Amino acid sequence: MVKRLCPFDDFEPQMKIHVSDLDSVATRDEAINKVYEKTRNLLFGSASHHNTTQDSIDQSSTKVTNQSQPRGIQENLCHACKSVNFLQPNQCWFCDSRFCSSCVAPCCLCFQVFCRDCSTIRYDQNSDVTVCLSCSST
Repeated sequence: MVKRLCPFDDFEPQMKIHVSDLDSVATRDEAINKVYEKTRNLLFGSASHHNTTQDSIDQSSTKVTNQSQPRGIQENLCHACKSVNFLQPNQCWFCDSRFCSSCVAPCCLCFQVFCRDCSTIRYDQNSDVTVCLSCSST
């Protein structure tokens, strides 16, 4: 049986070019090594750039790291946001860590002050209320 002719005459038939296996392997390995090297340089370059940028951000903002402050100032840092701009530190009733006023909330049942980790928010009432872990289990 004879094959059917292609109705699309505008495409030229493909020309097959023989490439030796040795040339293609060597070229491919070089190309892969270039890609790996470029990727590694980009990763390490951006990581080192990120570290230096993060250090300058930490030094210029109110948030500080534990390594950059003396021991006395570390005790006055907020445990959650690491801020030093709080006038009166609050202590979580459950975990005894020090927090600024924006990182704690009073329990609506026992009226003690708790941090975000030691309290939950109930959304089932008309307004959102904060309940500590000990009151939420009862």
